[in-house]
Amino acid sequence: NVERTDFTWMGYTMRTDRYRYTEFVRWNGTTLSPEWSQLRAHELYDHARDLGRWTDPDDFENVNLAPSADPELLAQLSKQLHAAFGYPSDEFVPLAPAEVVVL
Repeated sequence: NVERTDFTWMGYTMRTDRYRYTEFVRWNGTTLSPEWSQLRAHELYDHARDLGRWTDPDDFENVNLAPSADPELLAQLSKQLHAAFGYPSDEFVPLAPAEVVVL
């Protein structure tokens, strides 16, 4: 186990009817809170083909769509993610192509 004050990055994930969206942001071990403006990587997977059986996740989670996704979609999902974890914000800091980390 790692103490929650001893790590530097945290992944936050949410699902919508269609997508699974994740942001990896800097973790402030002093305040025990995310620093949303310090986005390291994000993932976006289309679950349109997910029929809810979870028998073969390889059917829909093979390609991280975030690097080529519509920036407006990413901003919308980011805002929803922050609100879902109690941090409502209109701020979305997109990653420049050179900063994108493919996970």
